[in-house]
Amino acid sequence: MPRPKSRASRKLHCVQSNVTTRIRRLEEELDVKLFYRKKRGMVLTPTGKTLLGYANKILRLLHEADRAVKESEAVKGPLNIGTLDSTAAARLPSVLMRFRQKYPEVELSIKTGASDQFTQMVLDYQLDGAFVGHRVDNKDIEQEAMFTEELVIASELAVKSVESIESPTLLVFPHGCTYRTVLENFLHSIGKVPYEVVEFGTLEGILGCVAAGLGIAMFPHSVIKKLNYGDKVAIHKIPDRFSTVSTMFIRNKNVEATKAVEAFLRIIREDS
Repeated sequence: MPRPKSRASRKLHCVQSNVTTRIRRLEEELDVKLFYRKKRGMVLTPTGKTLLGYANKILRLLHEADRAVKESEAVKGPLNIGTLDSTAAARLPSVLMRFRQKYPEVELSIKTGASDQFTQMVLDYQLDGAFVGHRVDNKDIEQEAMFTEELVIASELAVKSVESIESPTLLVFPHGCTYRTVLENFLHSIGKVPYEVVEFGTLEGILGCVAAGLGIAMFPHSVIKKLNYGDKVAIHKIPDRFSTVSTMFIRNKNVEATKAVEAFLRIIREDS
């Protein structure tokens, strides 16, 4: 019975043995070990990871070259943007509508997720840019503050203050979410530890459960109002050092901005 193809062999349209042979030839040519071989698959060595970084840069340059020779003065082509769910809900609808109306030839793709995830995707050339909930400390990241948000804590209507909750349950996105980190830091500052954490995948899911009394959450005040939860949950303000955050738009410094990226940023700045 033939062995199933690996992801690498499927992507290269050849059998697994050919992939293995090519890897061994490359290792012999470079006189280095690129993989640790295990019973089930292989893992990159430190040298292999270094080579992978250069390979990604080469692929990115090829993609840039292809895009550069095909682009005309018209704003068109792919535009891949990452955004926080909260930014997508409260800040981007009008921006995206104007952008699509003005530049219909751009193939716009929007991905929602967490700040840490998007930072890595921008560095790995997987996104043209992304909205994240904090300033990124990385020399390869170019960033610009786009929106200033006031973070608040939302609870069920019966709760008079966060301090009055004995054992808070946090309704949050998975790790990597800036607002989750700020909420945890604030609770530590007022001595509300330990606490229970329940992770969700959607804004509406979190706010619906907050309204039902299952726990507390932290979001920009603008998001709670935009989703019409202003009269369904209690809003608790927190000190400025926790509440004031900037939503940053980040790009990879090593990639020249396309006309589509420049047009997108122009519209955001005008809207802001």
